[in-house]
Amino acid sequence: MIKISFQIDLSDNNDKEPLGNILISDSLRSIVIEKTYVDAWLLNLIRDLKNLSSDENKKIDILEEPVPIDVILNEEKLNISYGEEKISGDYKSFFQNLVKTAWSFIEQMELMHWNLGNETISVLKKELIKLGL
Repeated sequence: MIKISFQIDLSDNNDKEPLGNILISDSLRSIVIEKTYVDAWLLNLIRDLKNLSSDENKKIDILEEPVPIDVILNEEKLNISYGEEKISGDYKSFFQNLVKTAWSFIEQMELMHWNLGNETISVLKKELIKLGL
């Protein structure tokens, strides 16, 4: 099973762009993206993966990062690579975990008032509401 989690850098909560780390892992390997824009990654992952078709190959990127995440859906198996790291697992369970993680992120940002004035967080929340999950 592929899981995604995040850790926010709390050292500068005056910054409206929440920097932190993202961890995407299966039972054997991990992809770690450090000191990155967590909100942008979560939004782009949800947008690009929600309607992914079998045998479709996508590059998921954010403007601020030089390396994209490559995904390939082969039937129900999702293959994810970032640089030299590669992981794989069930597409549906990963997407459900991604949505749950994104909601957790939204809740944390709202508690810390980091959502105020951050357009990406607002768009991410709207995207999650549209999914109805």
